[in-house]
Formats: sequence, structure tokens, C-alpha cells
Amino acid sequence: LATNGAWWWEAFTIDGTHYLAVANTHNDVTHDIDSKIYRWDGSSFAEFQTWATNGAWCWEAFTIDDTQYLAVANYYSDSIIYTLTITTTTISTSFTTSTSTSSTSLTSTTT
Repeated sequence: LATNGAWWWEAFTIDGTHYLAVANTHNDVTHDIDSKIYRWDGSSFAEFQTWATNGAWCWEAFTIDDTQYLAVANYYSDSIIYTLTITTTTISTSFTTSTSTSSTSLTSTTT
């Protein structure tokens, strides 16, 4: 799997589907670099989504009261805790930082 300064991998499973989140920390130019979510397709992990991160150091997946969360620790900006809702083509999220709450739907890079 292609990475850029990968610092951390986090495996998680939702509704029987396996995912890997990679924390891409930097490339040769910047720390403002996307991290990737990969989904198991039955024989290998394929790129599923790209998420904006800024010097990502760590992902942590966890569940509270049947709700799945995925947190990313960014070195150069706020860390974010996402609430995940999985469909076949997207991971829809809502997230909270220290100053705001927002919702978004991140579109899959594969079909």
C-alpha cells in the first residue's frame, strides 16, 4: 500500500467489513497531507477513502454504546474524533473539535 511518511496503522471492523486507517505524517514538501482508509475486498486492502490530515500521528478506533468512532491525532492542527456511519460507498462522519461540531460525508475513491 502506498504511504507518505506513514506513522501509524489502525485496523477496525464495522458490520463485518475490515478497514485499515493509515496516518500519513509528511512527504518531502509538507505535513498537510491526506491520510487513507483502506477496505478489505476479500483478497486485499484497497483504497476506500482519503481524509485531510495535517501531520497525522495516530488513529484510534473505538466503540461506545454501539457507536463506532475513529480519532486522528494531528501534530500540526486539532485532533478530531469522528462518529462513523458506513455505507457501501462512503464513511459518513460527524466530528467534534475543541471549537466546533460539523458533519460531512466522505466519498469513496473506489466504486
